[in-house]
Amino acid sequence: MQLRIDLFWIVFLLLSIGVSAASAQIRVTTSPDVTLELGTNLQVVTDGRFAIGVSEPSAVYVPPLSGLPESAAIAAYAVLDDGFGATSLVTFESDVPLPGGIVARRGDVVAIDGSGAFSIQLDASAIGIPDGVVTDALVSDGPALYLSFDGTVALAGGVLAADEDLVRWDGAAFALAFDGSAVGIDPSLDLDAADRTDGFWAVSFDAGGIVAGVPFADEDVLEYSPAAGSWSPTLVFEGAAVDPNWAAGDVEAFAVPEAGIVTMLASGTLFLIIVRGRRTRAGRIADRIAA
Repeated sequence: MQLRIDLFWIVFLLLSIGVSAASAQIRVTTSPDVTLELGTNLQVVTDGRFAIGVSEPSAVYVPPLSGLPESAAIAAYAVLDDGFGATSLVTFESDVPLPGGIVARRGDVVAIDGSGAFSIQLDASAIGIPDGVVTDALVSDGPALYLSFDGTVALAGGVLAADEDLVRWDGAAFALAFDGSAVGIDPSLDLDAADRTDGFWAVSFDAGGIVAGVPFADEDVLEYSPAAGSWSPTLVFEGAAVDPNWAAGDVEAFAVPEAGIVTMLASGTLFLIIVRGRRTRAGRIADRIAA
């Protein structure tokens, strides 16, 4: 109870003194496929790490990942949707030895908790994902995980997942959740980053193109509404508009907050409490205040 009260007053204070324009900004956690110098603070973001900024020019913050080998390159990123938002989920482009004697294989989903401890959240081989396949997009939604791969993969239950698709793993079976080619995506593209917010899909691809008249680059994030069966004409994240340096890279992983979470120009521990968690306690309190 004391923690809940303290968070309430922290959020209330920042809402009172914060910059009003911040509420219109969307904080996006991104990871590039090459090392880039990003943000108004010229933050160096290395290949395979992730950084936090807003979907317009701003300073960038790089959360530390203690214990992660320098050679490890992140292929996908998500925040565990458990109501707390303290655990990050990542996959890697190659096999990676981790602290604690853990070896993360290609395709595995690794959890990094708030203390920096690593564990295998999803063993790819145990659920029939072929060896060598990279899980290059990842979404956590309650007990389910949504996955996309770097090539076409035949999965249990007769599910055939192309690289522009997302499949849902509910702990027991696979199901096709997002069929990219069926909604206008060029089959030559690879869906290499995704998130799900309030029923909308946010997706990014390994190359540029046009869908439903909306042009996009590989550093952009698009939004698709399954309910409406249509693409938003507005990009969730337009990399080159945020920073021209993004044009040299590809958004390889990202996460966006749920619609309605109040975003603020804060930093440090409080920043992580409010922004990194999908529907954290602080986020839900902020929602109620904003409403």
